[in-house]
Amino acid sequence: MEAKGIDGAALALRTGLTPTAISYYKNGKRMPGATELFTMAKALEVTMNYLMGEDVESGKFNAAAEWRSKAISAQQKLDALKSAVQELMKRY
Repeated sequence: MEAKGIDGAALALRTGLTPTAISYYKNGKRMPGATELFTMAKALEVTMNYLMGEDVESGKFNAAAEWRSKAISAQQKLDALKSAVQELMKRY
């Protein structure tokens, strides 16, 4: 976003998404769906593949895509929750 000179609030206005949603996607707290990806790509004038981390020149995926690399999967969240519950159970 910053490369395009657009902050989260401006992108939210352009897309109709909430500033909170934009922040979650940017910080890897949530993964956008196809509709949100399409909407953001259109607003930023880039491809959906670019937002997903594909290197435009080589056509290969870039593992360093910022929002994608920070994302926590649902299984990771579930595992963390299970660990926390097990830890609490040990205390009592």
